[in-house]
Amino acid sequence: MKNSQGRMAAWDFAVSMCRHAWRGLGWLPLNLLCALEGRHIERCILTMGYNRSGSSLVGQLLNSHPEIVIAQELNLLSVLHSPRLAARLGGKGRLVRLILEWDKNTRRWTSYRGSGYDYAVKTGWQGKHSRLRAIGDKKSFGVATQLHRRFDLLASLRRRIEAPVRILFTIRNPYDVAAAEYLRNMRAERKIAFTTRRDYAPTKADRLWIGEEAIQWFQEHSDRVAQVIARIPKEDILSVYHEDFVASPREKLREICAFCGVECTDDYLDACTSIVFPTPHSTRSKVRWSHDRIAEMGRTVEKHSAFLGRYAHHDAIPRP
Repeated sequence: MKNSQGRMAAWDFAVSMCRHAWRGLGWLPLNLLCALEGRHIERCILTMGYNRSGSSLVGQLLNSHPEIVIAQELNLLSVLHSPRLAARLGGKGRLVRLILEWDKNTRRWTSYRGSGYDYAVKTGWQGKHSRLRAIGDKKSFGVATQLHRRFDLLASLRRRIEAPVRILFTIRNPYDVAAAEYLRNMRAERKIAFTTRRDYAPTKADRLWIGEEAIQWFQEHSDRVAQVIARIPKEDILSVYHEDFVASPREKLREICAFCGVECTDDYLDACTSIVFPTPHSTRSKVRWSHDRIAEMGRTVEKHSAFLGRYAHHDAIPRP
């Protein structure tokens, strides 16, 4: 009886292995096709920075370029961080397929629920591409967090994609970033309600006092970002300030495309700049700031003046 059960278990194991092998072989032609499609890739692009720092706008505008595919919120480095998932990812073909399929299945993300923005570019190439020259992922907070934990993931990605990895460091007024994070948490806890952050306009009496947890979150993440930036070669990172991008989207987008290794036409620039709001949204004015909270943020700005120093000016600081 035991021998019979043992033979059955061995048979079930063999059948299972055959099924896995067949499934893998079934994907082989598609992986080879994606590897062939990715033979022209010259750059792998990752956005890195803070939540609500304008990375969604930059990522979607790049994704509308015919030679660039930027997966939205894939968290590619998190996949590489998992040994099991990284082993299944395999070589370049499967990595390219993962990014292309994610991009194709998330075209609806041109409109982000809760943000109040629509990133669909008329005549853009979102969800499709021509010749693929740059590929990547838009997951700013996740990229900074993952690289802080394991900086070697950058080298692993470079080997798999067989191309240099470039970082777009998206930055915004730190008071706006901290306020947006606080409002998001309050909404998640059902302490306030709004359809979109942009439309949320409380009266002065209804504004919440920003909490210590949002300030601490910003301080801790700024420390992580600074440590990661210190390890990235200067030629592999480009700082993109949201305020500058909104003020001159055409010039900044041309600069970003050059950094990504692609050219951009006037038609592409016209279509992209048409969806950019004329001024940055001031989220910091939707919460109340105490002198202590402003002072705490000021110390963080001073500590990381290498990339936050411009926000020490009084115009960037909210009123108590």
